[in-house]
Amino acid sequence: TNSQDLVFKANNTEWLRLTKSGNLLGLWYSTSLWDLTDSLVIGSGAGFWMTGSYNTALGGNRPWYNMSGSYNLAIGWNGAWYNMAGIYNSAFGGVTAGASMNGVNNTAIGWNSAWSNMSGSYNSALGWYNAWRFMTGSYNTALAGDRAWANMEGSYNAAIGWYYAWSSMNGISNSALGWAYAWYRMNGTYNTAIGGAFAWYNMSGAYNVAIGTYAWSGMSSGSENLYLGIAAIGNAGQSNQFSIGNVIYGSGMGAAGATNGMVGIGTI
Repeated sequence: TNSQDLVFKANNTEWLRLTKSGNLLGLWYSTSLWDLTDSLVIGSGAGFWMTGSYNTALGGNRPWYNMSGSYNLAIGWNGAWYNMAGIYNSAFGGVTAGASMNGVNNTAIGWNSAWSNMSGSYNSALGWYNAWRFMTGSYNTALAGDRAWANMEGSYNAAIGWYYAWSSMNGISNSALGWAYAWYRMNGTYNTAIGGAFAWYNMSGAYNVAIGTYAWSGMSSGSENLYLGIAAIGNAGQSNQFSIGNVIYGSGMGAAGATNGMVGIGTI
């Protein structure tokens, strides 16, 4: 009747309740009912420990787990969101697509922990395992198999790689394409790296380009440099220089290059 709640039971256990005020409460593997008003949950354990509003969850086992955020979407087999307090986020994954997630307007597609310890916003991740790990930056994009971002605080960065495309990253507006550690301990800005491993290592410069495994290795600063080839390096800390295969060198790159640029073979 209008003066009573509508209760749904199975095996003498209450699983769902529609209150006379219009709220929907669900049991979902706990000993007390949870308020599911304005949220849609489909699946075994969907909505487990969920207190947020306007969320959508579809999965086999707990697509939401310990969830207090709002306006989020999760599709996954087990714990697509885990310890989730953010808003306007989307996750598609098999196991914990988002773990310890407090950010806003993020998207994750991955099998396991596409987001891990994530508090940044406006980020996108596509990966098999921990595409984002310890991530506080914003406006970043990652495409990787395993941990494209690790210990990431920078913003406006892009990474494509299989393993640790970014590691210990605080820079801004950088791009990396590589198999492992394309960026390692990177604090610079507007840099580009393409390489198998360690294209940038302990790097704090700006406007640099490195192409090749261990290109720029050992260089900790400098700006407007170009390095091509395996372990291609120049003079540490200097700017406006280039190295091709550690055979052809140049200096004076940049705005002043038209008047005082220099090129040498076997020397700088």
